[in-house]
Amino acid sequence: GVGPAPTTGPRPAPVGNPAALRKRLETLSKRREDLGARLAGLEQRTPDVGAAAPVPGTRPESTLNAPSITLWTHDLTAQPGASYAYRFRVVINNPAFGRNLQQSQAALAASSMLRGEWSEWSDAVQVDPQTAVFITAAAEVIWPVRPASPVRV
Repeated sequence: GVGPAPTTGPRPAPVGNPAALRKRLETLSKRREDLGARLAGLEQRTPDVGAAAPVPGTRPESTLNAPSITLWTHDLTAQPGASYAYRFRVVINNPAFGRNLQQSQAALAASSMLRGEWSEWSDAVQVDPQTAVFITAAAEVIWPVRPASPVRV
């Protein structure tokens, strides 16, 4: 067809028709209530995911001053049924690399990567087998007993 493509954005407000304006106001008011209820539901779920809702006007605590942080990693080469021990080393990009720093700080810009110390070895980790059986329901069934058919050899 010819003509402009349909839009999914807000419709322009009706002009000059009080009944249409009232209906549009009712529709928008209902949508606002629905969105408010949805937002309230999301706020109630925030503690379930382990994070407190941010307090307006405050900033989260900097990780630079934290005594420790939690990092997650995944071993994509692990084989089902095998055991592994791990140690970790954090390596990050050096934001000072290649910068023209003062002579007293020039060593900070020498390497493109910053490497932390190696961790201690972890306890052994057992990788679950690839096949697992989960029982989702059970019922006691009493089968009727029928006499066995005679078998002749």
